[in-house]
Amino acid sequence: MTVHWLAYLPALLLVTVGLSPEVVHAGVGGAAASSTSSEWPSYGRNDAQERYTPLSSINPRTIGHLGLKWALELPNETNLVSTPLTNGLEVYPVDARTVMILDAWVTTNTGSAAANDLTITPISRSEYASFSNKASPGRPTSYWFDRLIAPTITLWPVPNNATFTLNYYRCIQMQDANLAGGETPDLPYLWLDWFIAGMSHRLARVYSTMEMEKQRKLDAMEAWTIAATQNTENVPMSLKPTISTYYRR
Repeated sequence: MTVHWLAYLPALLLVTVGLSPEVVHAGVGGAAASSTSSEWPSYGRNDAQERYTPLSSINPRTIGHLGLKWALELPNETNLVSTPLTNGLEVYPVDARTVMILDAWVTTNTGSAAANDLTITPISRSEYASFSNKASPGRPTSYWFDRLIAPTITLWPVPNNATFTLNYYRCIQMQDANLAGGETPDLPYLWLDWFIAGMSHRLARVYSTMEMEKQRKLDAMEAWTIAATQNTENVPMSLKPTISTYYRR
């Protein structure tokens, strides 16, 4: 679920440590800290990376009136990416927000009744470098994810059929809220409590008392444990021994 009030997290977190937005804003150095614009045009909001929006309408006196404005259920939304492969091309661009590839597979005979999904395995840069014939053609069985500013995925063997399609699930980085554009952070719902508790702890370390910082740390650790426990696949595993003929020596 994506909720619009995530955009107000900065104000919510300030209240948890008992400070007004003006106090925190005054504590940020540099000329950019004096900006009064409520726009959020880029990552971190501005060149000074303030990560703070000075909304005068949200303050300790009005925080109790905040509520859910709208919610949108996206039951079929996944981070599944499908990329058609080109005959003779082994390197493909990856969306810059991708920080991890979870599972990957190649579909052969894409679009036909004979389509078949075959798992491919991840390899490291060192493993890929050790391959003596990187231009060997065939159906890809391995991939190397190069996490650069402009990330890429390299397949081996090099695809030799235009009916191949690369599919993978991925983790993407969280984005800052953008009030003007109506954007909200890409954060799974079960991690919201930990996110708020963790940010509260960070603020308390800088702006609050030692006792408050300790309490906020305990809150964050508890919220993390609960979310991490829930963030698992509940899939049973079956082990079946191979039954065959045994010969006495």
